Amino acid sequence: MRPTPRPGFTLIELLTVVAIIGVLAAILIPAAMGVQKRAKIANSQTSLGGWASGLVRYKQAYGFYPNLAGGTYPSADTCFKLEEGTGAANRGATLVMCLAGRNPNGAALSAGGSGNRIKWNRNAETFVEFSREDYEDFTKLPAATDTTGSIGTGNYLVDRLGNRNIRVVIDFNGNGNIASASGAPSPSTAIPGDVRNLSASSGVPARVIVYTSATDVTSLDVPSASVGTKRDDYADVVSVQ
Repeated sequence: MRPTPRPGFTLIELLTVVAIIGVLAAILIPAAMGVQKRAKIANSQTSLGGWASGLVRYKQAYGFYPNLAGGTYPSADTCFKLEEGTGAANRGATLVMCLAGRNPNGAALSAGGSGNRIKWNRNAETFVEFSREDYEDFTKLPAATDTTGSIGTGNYLVDRLGNRNIRVVIDFNGNGNIASASGAPSPSTAIPGDVRNLSASSGVPARVIVYTSATDVTSLDVPSASVGTKRDDYADVVSVQ
């Protein structure tokens, strides 16, 4: 006896299934990306919060905050842009030396009267551990901008969304309130609303603020200059101590 043939799917049925899959993908993929971005924001807040706490502990240990720009010690609240400076001399590298007690590449700070150890962290204490694995805390700029390829020379600290435009604001006058910080980004839209008053007279009750802003990125923050700045890839992240 010959078996009864089973009917297959019709073209209409197949097209219907494909359409349903397409609709579900259109709904689920953005949702999954949103969850991933929120996770990165949370990780960034934890990371930047650790840096802010490290700066407070640095002051407790040494009696003063580090002047990331070097030179004359500030007498007023100051905002440092960590991407400023070049190579191993950028502000981010200085922050690592101050808080990790080591160079950004993990090597010990140089000793001696003119060495980085006496200049930035004389006891080589570790206030913060920076991750060099998978570039979690560091990024490498495009080859056209950076050809060195070694962390700490031509590479920059970043938040967990990849934004290298990190702002460290310090209460150098010691009044427990940060206001009108010298060097703060302009326009003020580059300052997240949570700490917008740091550019006004009323200020923000804080000793240290570390933040990144989605509106403060440049063409260097994308894989290729021809792509343009993708601000949607970033978010405002703020940590206040």
